[in-house]
Amino acid sequence: MTAIFLTGLSNFEGSVGAPTVLEIKLSKNLRQRQYQPTSTGDLLWDIKRGSESGAETTNLSTSTRTVAQKGTGEMLRERVDRVRELCMKYHLGNYSFPNGTNELGIKDPITPLYSYFFHDRNHKLAWCPVYKSGSTTWLYNMMILKGYSDRYLANPPKQLSMIAQEVFQDAEPGKDFAGAFKLLVVRHPFERIISAYKDKLSNSTIGLEHGTFHFYEKYGKKIVAKFREDSRILQKEPTFEEFVRYLIKTDLVYYADDHWLPAYLSCTPCRVSYDYIAKVETYLEDQKFIIGKLHLSKIIKPRWQHRSSWSKKSSTHKHTGLTISLIAEKYFSQLTKSQIEDHCLHEDMGLFINTELKWKDLFPTSWSFVVFILYMALFINQGILITASQNDQKGYSYNTVTAVLLTEIIKLIVSSGLFVHRKSLSVFINEVSKNSKVFLLYFIPAFLYCLYNNLAYTNLATFDPTTYFLLLQFRVVVTGVVFQILFKKKLSTHQWISLLFLTVGCMVKEINFDAIFGSKTVVDSPTVESSSKSSALEFVGLLLIFLQVVCSSSAGVYNEYLLKDTGAHVPVLVQNTCLYLDSIICNVVLLFIQGNLSTGLNMESVQTILSTPIILAVILNNAAIGIVTSFFLAQLNSILKTFASALELMFTAVLCWMIFGIPIHLNTLLAICIVTLAIYLYSLQPVVNRGKIEESPPKSSSADFQKLLEEDVGKYILSCRNCVPIM
Repeated sequence: MTAIFLTGLSNFEGSVGAPTVLEIKLSKNLRQRQYQPTSTGDLLWDIKRGSESGAETTNLSTSTRTVAQKGTGEMLRERVDRVRELCMKYHLGNYSFPNGTNELGIKDPITPLYSYFFHDRNHKLAWCPVYKSGSTTWLYNMMILKGYSDRYLANPPKQLSMIAQEVFQDAEPGKDFAGAFKLLVVRHPFERIISAYKDKLSNSTIGLEHGTFHFYEKYGKKIVAKFREDSRILQKEPTFEEFVRYLIKTDLVYYADDHWLPAYLSCTPCRVSYDYIAKVETYLEDQKFIIGKLHLSKIIKPRWQHRSSWSKKSSTHKHTGLTISLIAEKYFSQLTKSQIEDHCLHEDMGLFINTELKWKDLFPTSWSFVVFILYMALFINQGILITASQNDQKGYSYNTVTAVLLTEIIKLIVSSGLFVHRKSLSVFINEVSKNSKVFLLYFIPAFLYCLYNNLAYTNLATFDPTTYFLLLQFRVVVTGVVFQILFKKKLSTHQWISLLFLTVGCMVKEINFDAIFGSKTVVDSPTVESSSKSSALEFVGLLLIFLQVVCSSSAGVYNEYLLKDTGAHVPVLVQNTCLYLDSIICNVVLLFIQGNLSTGLNMESVQTILSTPIILAVILNNAAIGIVTSFFLAQLNSILKTFASALELMFTAVLCWMIFGIPIHLNTLLAICIVTLAIYLYSLQPVVNRGKIEESPPKSSSADFQKLLEEDVGKYILSCRNCVPIM
């Protein structure tokens, strides 16, 4: 969020609260840093439709006129209005929640950072620098306003930024800013980081006057040490791909240089009432208008300091008219598609959120959507089949442990058989033997899955299917916690809110509305009466549900971790073989502990199961769930899996009412509504977790890069860590 601005707030600058640790750190450290002028210049990326002169459009719903039709001044103000809308929509800055938080979960300073500004009191101009966004030009202009000559500035005795630090005193909130014209200049985030990389990190032996060696020692060396995995790379400086990985993985609040620091952390645009927003994309036009507006044309002239020639070389898409610099295209072609998306969709900045579902983020491929639907259908079917397999006493006339064991055997045969059919038996044996570590690690989820599957029979005998599935949704919160720990991938506030709604939906199911309102059901059935359960039995049942929730959450996330991290190099079907073989061992051990080893493995128990169609259907369906789950975790993620399970409860409630006559109570209906809302909220900002699976696919091509821009330019502009929401 490079530029979000607030207007129309009287006496806004005067209401400054006590500074926080974050405010003190930013206002003290950022202003005192050594700012080097850009040697490669600020880049120009025409990411809009058409040329600078007349084809830029606005996202505001109030108007769709072009720049030429509106005039520069109106466009500058509309950018301010657009940003204010975003601040209000996502409760940022002055519009934050009472506890200081916001919709996006970003670390937004709680007070304006006025000390970051360069303020010329005589001409009443306050400029907040966003470095690598035309900053050299406006720093030059500000020095001219202070009385320095062009000759002096052309060959200063020391760095211009150091002189400016001495000349411009820190602004005094309220006193100095009341009548000042506040200006911010922004630019496209992609080209901003390219400019920062080329200028500061790509070569430590040239441009020493611009501090390249300093940047190598402070940042470049550390980036290489942490993110270089390819030993064939000989250059000592970080590659652009390594730099982008650094930006994705680093908390830029505390560990960023000004040249790639998100502007919302320095210029606090949701807390400062800016007057105009200028853009690098319309730099000369905007600059000319602002100079004229402030009656400064006799002192300073529109200029573009250090604009590099290579940024002018651009290509234009023949269908859309989008133009990008060839250098930008070159650098981003070094990244994978997922790396570009991760830079854009980093959890710290989620301003791409809107009312449209993010289908591409939810389901990256058509196959992943098929897996999602198949998983959900099989899971719904499993609850119905298990309920149908119960006897009149709500118990089971067959050995459930044997049923689980047979399920694992079937999964083992199917997975290994499919791999051998695709490859060969020798390749299969070689893959299993050389991945013994993965085989041993799969004992962890195997044990948890074993316990989970056996608890399913016990808990479904205690609860009806709808209640059972609703209670299982507590695993969403547990899954979120475990997911963050294993993948070190923090969930955003928006995502946690959706998880909270899901949990509330589960809790509502347990509220006795009959006692409160005297109403029994919404959709009742004359064939089934609700059975009363003792408090002690309910307590034990809830404990067993909780244990099943922990097993499900931990096993699912750890299985995903093995698929995408530790075992990312091992084929999924081979990993399945390891998991199912380990599960068989765990089930045999469980039978031995229960003293049912001879009973569970005898032919009579097996024949009883195989001769009963409904029991056989339970086993085959459960085996299919296990195999599909592995592909679900490899293609999608465990967070989405819990939402898929929650979605099942709506269908399960209706089907169980239709098939078994189980009534739909008021609390069940209300819970279904809340869970539906939670699923919708999550779909607006889903978790993206590809692990190491996509770290070595082919690099994105020029066509891929253009397609990325064509899909929804505004979305990526709003979502990048250094984003510019008014492009």
